[in-house]
Amino acid sequence: MLGAFAACPPMERIEFREPVLGYGAACIAPLLVLIDRRPDLSSSIAAWFEVLVGRDPGTRTEIVAALRKIARGPEGVIARGALARLGASESSTAGGSASGRKSRSAPEAAVHARVREAARKGELIVESDLATSRGHVGTYLHNLSLEEAAAGHPPITSIVVSKETMRPGEGYLPAMAEVNYARRGETLDEVWNRAVAEVYAFWAAQPVEGSPASVK
Repeated sequence: MLGAFAACPPMERIEFREPVLGYGAACIAPLLVLIDRRPDLSSSIAAWFEVLVGRDPGTRTEIVAALRKIARGPEGVIARGALARLGASESSTAGGSASGRKSRSAPEAAVHARVREAARKGELIVESDLATSRGHVGTYLHNLSLEEAAAGHPPITSIVVSKETMRPGEGYLPAMAEVNYARRGETLDEVWNRAVAEVYAFWAAQPVEGSPASVK
């Protein structure tokens, strides 16, 4: 099962969450071993660990230790956010960036900036318009979704839509479940409409980086 999880596209990873978490505490060690081979899976696994400790408080000690280990890595932003929400010490996570954000490539940073600018303007943005020469837009958006969730922000990737339908794609609802935004029983339209409204309201109130209002 973990092999299939590691091989699937980022937007499909959520489909493996329930089968894997069904093993309870027994899944923690194998997932940590998987991270050693595939650091790019750290964000998803850290989010799953936070879900698991909510379901089974008896796993808290082991999961906090696991999250601290993940937080020391280059993909540790989600683990650091989970530790903060769990009220756990981050004393063993030295080496993370002061802002809690991982370093990004220039193309990924550009995609994130374009999505945030569209959110500030109250606009939808077509996914194909974000295309880069590296062709990793799906991964960039997945990382942005997890980063925003860790910061406690509404799901900004909700404003990224298909050119043909001007709606989110099939992976949207599972992605919202992965960041614990979708509520049980909600339809895609219900989640999307709520998310877009919250994203626009949130980003309209944020100062543009570098402006006087953004300097503390």
